[in-house]
Amino acid sequence: MDSNKPAITGVKKRQQIQQANKAVFIWVALAGVVIAIAIVLSQFMVKQLLFNIKVINTETKTNAVLIENAEVYAPLRTEVSKLISNKELTELRLDKNENGDNALQVVIDAMPTEDDRLSLAASLQQRIFSRSGVRIEQLSVSSGDSLAGDPAVAVSQTEGVVEVPFTFEVSGTYEQIKKLFNDMQLSIRPISVTAVKLSGENSNMTAEIQAKTYYSEPATTDMKKETLKP
Repeated sequence: MDSNKPAITGVKKRQQIQQANKAVFIWVALAGVVIAIAIVLSQFMVKQLLFNIKVINTETKTNAVLIENAEVYAPLRTEVSKLISNKELTELRLDKNENGDNALQVVIDAMPTEDDRLSLAASLQQRIFSRSGVRIEQLSVSSGDSLAGDPAVAVSQTEGVVEVPFTFEVSGTYEQIKKLFNDMQLSIRPISVTAVKLSGENSNMTAEIQAKTYYSEPATTDMKKETLKP
């Protein structure tokens, strides 16, 4: 045995083991940190990828709608121009000089896009009843609230068209009441008579009438802004 070589005592061995353990612990800790960071980054990248796919799909759908709208715009504009210049529509008015030459207004008046019960009552009195010379004894246009509880005059809605029932009672001669029905038939706004009760004689008759007209719910063309979130 070499007497000049220093002997390794048990204490020094333990120190070396402890240092080795510390080094292994540090490397394991660093490896754990690296793995954790890699997992977080991979999750972020996956979420970002899914979000990008969602944005691309939404943009694709929006672009398809814009292309479709652009394709139907020209034919629609042509049809509207034809309606504006259609003289036959103007001839459908009771007052053919009303609202100038804009025949498109006839279409709008024939099928309003809003529930205009008050305007309807005024229009019936001023545009139809007054022309025949009949006396208005009673006129009632059912309101939305009263319709809900009355099955006899309930509003029905089919494919965006809503029925608006109304009743009225008029008196006059036979010829005046006959003209009233003729004027109702010539009205640009569709009117369906559902019940008629006549009483009296030719010189003094009374007519109790139940009828209904319609309005169409408007089509919406609003531009929407949508915010996408990851």
